Amino acid sequence: LIIKREKKNGTFEQQQRYRDDSGSISGRSIIEFNKYDFYSYGSYNEMMKWLRSLARKYPEFVRNISIGKSHEKRSIDGLE
Repeated sequence: LIIKREKKNGTFEQQQRYRDDSGSISGRSIIEFNKYDFYSYGSYNEMMKWLRSLARKYPEFVRNISIGKSHEKRSIDGLE
């Protein structure tokens, strides 16, 4: 019953995609795209590849930065 309702609402397929995400969009690397699709789910690795590609493509405007570490000791990366 819940699955039928969620399929009707369109949320079931999106939740399935979250679970099944393989790290690519339609089998292609995120770097192949000129724009990042903020309206679709993308993995953390896809987003980081896209951010790094922006810094490589536009070095006069963009650079990668790290603003510190998370409580799990992972780098918190971004663009400046």
